[in-house]
Amino acid sequence: MGIGKTPKHVPKWKIANMHWEPATEADWTSVVAMNAAEEAVLSPMSREGLARLVGWGGRLSVCRAEGEVAAFVLRFPDDSSYDSPNYRWFADRLRRFTYIDRLVIGGAWRGQGLGKRSYEHFVRDARARQCHWLCCEIDLEPANPPSLALNDRMGFVEVGRQRYGLKNKLVSLRVLSLDEGLG
Repeated sequence: MGIGKTPKHVPKWKIANMHWEPATEADWTSVVAMNAAEEAVLSPMSREGLARLVGWGGRLSVCRAEGEVAAFVLRFPDDSSYDSPNYRWFADRLRRFTYIDRLVIGGAWRGQGLGKRSYEHFVRDARARQCHWLCCEIDLEPANPPSLALNDRMGFVEVGRQRYGLKNKLVSLRVLSLDEGLG
């Protein structure tokens, strides 16, 4: 199955068969296509752009389900050379953090609890790396209600806002303290 060929409804039992793993270059076509489908609330990303992000220290992982990419995440450690204004905002203020640049769940896999389970995985991974913070930003203009709701449920709190980019997007800059329990 490829992008857009997944069933409209995925039974919840299939979520148990999903797992996160480091992406390979063979996954990049799926990652770029999934990103393109969500560009309204993400920055554009070509294959060359993805290579640049990985080169800056980005950790690209995919969630596999039945052999296909059901979701992907791009994370950066606090010592990355990533030049994103949102990443830099956190880097100027925090130490020992993991920044989630983007998490994309394929349309057919949404509403099955994968977002929550993914964040639980990211928290465990960041704690294992002795990070104190999990950081991200969520679009407010244009709004991204599903991401805002998930972040609120997981216990992220807004610590700032900023506008950036050619479209002058407004984002909510958010953190989750890893020194506390998960919400």
